[in-house]
Amino acid sequence: MTEMDAGRGHPEELKGMSEMSGDQALAQQREPWSWMEAFILVQFLSPAILMFPGTQVIRMPVRVLPYFFSVLRVLKK
Repeated sequence: MTEMDAGRGHPEELKGMSEMSGDQALAQQREPWSWMEAFILVQFLSPAILMFPGTQVIRMPVRVLPYFFSVLRVLKK
């Protein structure tokens, strides 16, 4: 085990990982997405929705969506 791997879990968890393949061990160590990843996806993907034909009808809600999520996050704190 390298120094970098030392802080990634309890020793009991790391014992079982040595028997797994690299992809399985990585999937087990991966943390769930936080609100920040979801916010970034909304920021980047919401304008992309407007590129599809016929979506100009929902232009206003799609443009407001990123701002709504940022205000919602501020209010949750």
